[in-house]
Amino acid sequence: MNKTIIFEGLDRCLKDTLIEKTKEFVPPAHVLHYAKPPKNHTDLSQEDYQKLTFQQLFRTLADHNQYANKSTLICNRAHLGEAVYAPIYRNYSGDYVFEIEKAFRQTVKDIYLIVLVDTNLDAYLKRDDGDSFNGADADKVKVEIDAFANNYLKSRIENKTFIDLAQYYIDKKTIDTEKVLERIKQLLNE
Repeated sequence: MNKTIIFEGLDRCLKDTLIEKTKEFVPPAHVLHYAKPPKNHTDLSQEDYQKLTFQQLFRTLADHNQYANKSTLICNRAHLGEAVYAPIYRNYSGDYVFEIEKAFRQTVKDIYLIVLVDTNLDAYLKRDDGDSFNGADADKVKVEIDAFANNYLKSRIENKTFIDLAQYYIDKKTIDTEKVLERIKQLLNE
């Protein structure tokens, strides 16, 4: 059976690392990476551009589900981030993504959502390179964490897990990625 795994969450919360490790036990796997929308799309507003992008994403997921041959599609970011970042940084509601999710619920099966945050703000801010939306601002990080938690609850994806990396520190700065990966494996095997 084909699987789709969506990794969402804050910047610098091990998405890339965990995706690479996940690829090792769910081969063959293909990764789609979604980035923030272009600022000046010539034909569409950012909101309309994003709506088309996420409708196309779910069409791709549905096609993968129907036509791929026992493979895994891994999304490095997807629709949930739009519900988080659009109202905070782009001045429109991203809640339309839940209607898209609902519309494709019957055609996109075997889908897993993994949301990664880190409430250990001191450690998180030390990892931040300044390129994230929040600009290493602790207050903005808190707003993003709350938004990811709220939108995680709104998502209709049944196979999902919310991982706070603060629970996985070995010491004040090192995260036990193997234990986080165990949690992901558990979700994928349920």
